[in-house]
Amino acid sequence: MIVLGIHDGHNASASLVVDGKLVCALGEERLSRDKHQYGYPARAIDTVLDSSGINISDVDRIAMSTATLPPAYFYTARNYLEN
Repeated sequence: MIVLGIHDGHNASASLVVDGKLVCALGEERLSRDKHQYGYPARAIDTVLDSSGINISDVDRIAMSTATLPPAYFYTARNYLEN
C-alpha cells in the first residue's frame, strides 16, 4: 500500500510511505526557501513522488493533516478528481 501524507499548516510538508516504511519526507520550505512555509506543499508532493519513482495514480491513500479545513471538505464531490 502506498500512502501520501500531506500537511498544509505551519511547516507544510509531504511524505510517502510504502508498505509501512517511510520512503521519503520533505518540508516545502526546503524547496521554496521560505522558512516555516505555510499552505499546500505542491512542490514537496511532486518531489517525494518523483524521487521515489511513483506516479500519483499509484497512490492508494492520501492522509491529509490540516488546521484550516474541516475533514468533511475532502469528501465532497467538487474536490474529487476521477482518473
